[in-house]
Amino acid sequence: MPKNFPRPNDTEADHEERVEKTIRNMESAEFAAEFAEGKELEAIKAKNKRRENALRGTHPETDRK
Repeated sequence: MPKNFPRPNDTEADHEERVEKTIRNMESAEFAAEFAEGKELEAIKAKNKRRENALRGTHPETDRK
């Protein structure tokens, strides 16, 4: 059985930084969505939904509603 070694960016500090960056990106996208229409708006909504799902999967306490 191979041993699992953490990747270089798998530290807790890196994880927190990625979560914070994802949240900032979601907030920026929500702002951009106010001015978007059609396919662009749908793409922003879909990407934010994926970001939300990723946050829920990795950090339940960051559950955004």
